[in-house]
Amino acid sequence: MKKTIFSPILIVLISLCAIPNFQSENVLQAGISIIDIGSPDIFLKIEAVPQEVRSGRSVLMTFEMRNKNSFDLRNINVIAYDMCVFEGEGTKEIETLKANSTTTWMWKWDSNELDMDRECVIKFRTEYTASNSVFQDIAVLSESEYQQRELDGTLQNVPIQFSFPSSPLQLSIRFSDSQPFIDNEEYNMFIEYNDVGEGIIEVEKGSIGIFIPSNIKSMACNNYGSSTFGCCEFVPWCMMVPSIDKCSYIAASDWYPDRVCHSALLCITPEEYRTAEGVDFEENFIALNKGLTFINKRGPPTTCTFTTSSTKPINIKTVRIDAEYTYKLDNLLNIRVKR
Repeated sequence: MKKTIFSPILIVLISLCAIPNFQSENVLQAGISIIDIGSPDIFLKIEAVPQEVRSGRSVLMTFEMRNKNSFDLRNINVIAYDMCVFEGEGTKEIETLKANSTTTWMWKWDSNELDMDRECVIKFRTEYTASNSVFQDIAVLSESEYQQRELDGTLQNVPIQFSFPSSPLQLSIRFSDSQPFIDNEEYNMFIEYNDVGEGIIEVEKGSIGIFIPSNIKSMACNNYGSSTFGCCEFVPWCMMVPSIDKCSYIAASDWYPDRVCHSALLCITPEEYRTAEGVDFEENFIALNKGLTFINKRGPPTTCTFTTSSTKPINIKTVRIDAEYTYKLDNLLNIRVKR
């Protein structure tokens, strides 16, 4: 979407795109420039008033930021790391931006005195932490149910659902065989990690977790293992248990009852969690045991080997993968300074 309006005000609409170099089409010209690519998570509008300023005078920078995701964005930092000939505030920190919410702020910058006109390209960097979840049904049939449906031609009628969020971190799941699966058989699940945004992604150790449903009796994945980090150190795994007013960490080991979560809720022990009213402890959990390095926007794939389990003819459960990542994007804005 592009639109040009001749106006004394320079408006920049940026949905945070990373810019590998600051050339031609990326340098903003007079009028309005709209860039709506980069990150499905966040949208940033920057307005410089006026678009042309006399040296020694001020320019007002106004910002409007919107979280486009269904998850909260955390630890947001916006930095003007190259302010050209301007001086003033250049750092904004936002602890949390709720899902589908907007925040605004402004900076007043003063221009230095110049002997000649100058075209200034202001360079910004935005960094934030976000999370998402992927859901994939696992359908396991008893051998007799599978054989009967195969004869009837109704295997495809077994309902299998999946859900993938809009996110720079795209997690893709595929299997070695088509679903539904047969009870007590071994299969492979493949997970691919792709950065589909225009920025730089960071995925650290422990920041992706796989919740394994009860119709999988065993699963082993390369680069995954039992958790080795504290139950209150990673927010997505810190879950409220209302009946005992405490916070739990969905894992089979490494519990730290003395730690405090970000919400100031105490962690609970495995036994407290299992016996809490309304809690289903049928899931097992494994976490990423090393950070992911992305090359050409691709992370190293994961191969999981699992064995199915079912005590009834049709058993459909869901594998959930929760992921946390840090994203960094560069943006720029053009201002003309007259001597």
